[in-house]
Amino acid sequence: MDRNSVIGFSLIAVIMIVWLQFMKPEQKAKLDTAQPAREMVHKDSTASAPPPVAPEASAETLGSFAKASTGTEKIITIDNDLFTAKLSSKGATLKSMVLKKHLDVNGKPFDLISDKAKGALSMLFLSNDGKRIDTRDLYFRSLDTKTSETVTGKQKLSVSFVLNVDASRSIEATYTFTGDSYVIDYDLSLKGFGSTLAGNEYQLDWDGGLVYSEKNTADESHNAISSAYLGGGLLKLDAKDSKKRYHTEESGKAEWVAVRNKYFVAALIPQRETEGVFLEGTKKNGSDFENYTAALKMMIPVGSQTVSDHYRLYVGPLDYNTVRSLHVGLEKIMDFGWDWLTRPFAAYLILPIFNWMNKYVTNYGLIIIIFAFLIKL
Repeated sequence: MDRNSVIGFSLIAVIMIVWLQFMKPEQKAKLDTAQPAREMVHKDSTASAPPPVAPEASAETLGSFAKASTGTEKIITIDNDLFTAKLSSKGATLKSMVLKKHLDVNGKPFDLISDKAKGALSMLFLSNDGKRIDTRDLYFRSLDTKTSETVTGKQKLSVSFVLNVDASRSIEATYTFTGDSYVIDYDLSLKGFGSTLAGNEYQLDWDGGLVYSEKNTADESHNAISSAYLGGGLLKLDAKDSKKRYHTEESGKAEWVAVRNKYFVAALIPQRETEGVFLEGTKKNGSDFENYTAALKMMIPVGSQTVSDHYRLYVGPLDYNTVRSLHVGLEKIMDFGWDWLTRPFAAYLILPIFNWMNKYVTNYGLIIIIFAFLIKL
């Protein structure tokens, strides 16, 4: 074998090693499995709707928010170029997200939201009288008369919900959709809550693992995690053992918190400094499905009677270029193997070339063969 052949085969071997590292399952850190100090909302993917709560029970558990625990749910459907989303006036939450360009193993559209009874997004806090409030238990009023809206291209569409707790306190949540984007702008306005929340803090939660789409659910489970990026470091939580309940929390400024599976990610991206993050996960016994919570901790300045927080919500494919374009380091949730060695090589050389080839060749196996052949030449 001549010198050129040795060099060529060596380069092919390097490419294959890097590619295998890029495609291998996540290696997830082991985290503390003690019970959380504050119990978070947690439902598995098979959760059913809770039974109606008696008025006296509502007053006992919700205090001054009890009046908002009864009402009529209104569902608003939003269609854009990439997905169909359903918002609910109960909790002002996201109850359904079906991506149009991604199908399940049977070639059919599927819903990424696992807890279809309660929804995925919520505001969670403790009142000064010790009541634990999850906004998904409360009925908001929709400010929109329509139950279905369509937005395309660069068009924008906003949907708002408001909850008047009493004469001086209100919560307003607004979702803004863009026709050609997976990003949803989320605005949360609190009025009159300056001194009525314990610790002057609330949490914005994504609650629920993302639904699997492959037949091999065990493989998808290997890639399912809850994660956060703060202080320049990546925090991961893997609920791989059904006998344990996993949780971790850290203080500091977070760029994002997220829940992912093999192909998709749901991320909350704050626009002001956070107090910290909370991650939790469980795995149902006898199932591959892993359920997760990812939450941002937000402080309310003492004495502030009006707080307006802006977030970006990304629910979509775990595509490197797409998540990198958000400019918050969300691409770091993707595993490239030995991060210090393979990430620069894969991200700035291999991946761009593969993406360019993929415009003309849809089979990745064939792309690898072509790529290796070109290098050998």
